[in-house]
Amino acid sequence: MFWSTLDINIDACLEEELPYHDSIFELVQLALKRSNGYPLSLSIAMHWVFEGDTAATIRMRTKDILEMLVAHSMSWRDLHLVLHHSCYPTLYRAKDQLPVLRSIKAPLTTFKFTILQQIRWDSINFQDIFTNATQLTRVHFFAVKIYWSINWSPMTVIHLVSVTSLDEVIPTLRQPFSSPSPLTILKDVILPNSDASISTPHTQT
Repeated sequence: MFWSTLDINIDACLEEELPYHDSIFELVQLALKRSNGYPLSLSIAMHWVFEGDTAATIRMRTKDILEMLVAHSMSWRDLHLVLHHSCYPTLYRAKDQLPVLRSIKAPLTTFKFTILQQIRWDSINFQDIFTNATQLTRVHFFAVKIYWSINWSPMTVIHLVSVTSLDEVIPTLRQPFSSPSPLTILKDVILPNSDASISTPHTQT
């Protein structure tokens, strides 16, 4: 029997005590072994922004776990990410190694504005990691213009949590494509708290 879902909550394990790292590492190893190369739905979350020596230790240990996961990126099917920007270079090693990735959520939560500003600048060099994920059809993003560069054509669901993303997305959705026209398969465009109007086939706002 193989495992198909892996949910890693760094906050819950490391918020108060650090020694849990070894247990997390072993559990992730076991989960990857039990997945047996089958497609894997992965969630890894670090919602809190730690400071001082604790922050450095937690980030280092999170990167250790992420390195192990990236080595299995060929099996990633669904990916939910909340990561400190220092982890992005490690995540970037998965570029061009995502043949079965079909959906992304990044991040799962909003950050305070000052933290978001810092992440915007640090993430810009890594935003093309998902460009060649050919099976990707569903995305859920916050501040998508800043975060990741995506091939929008094959999308069936686009969920954008920030209206700052619209400047990039609306022109893309309105663009005429040569045959075949992939945007005819778009089912949902979800734009919370937005009055923007999008005119494209088979979309909802």
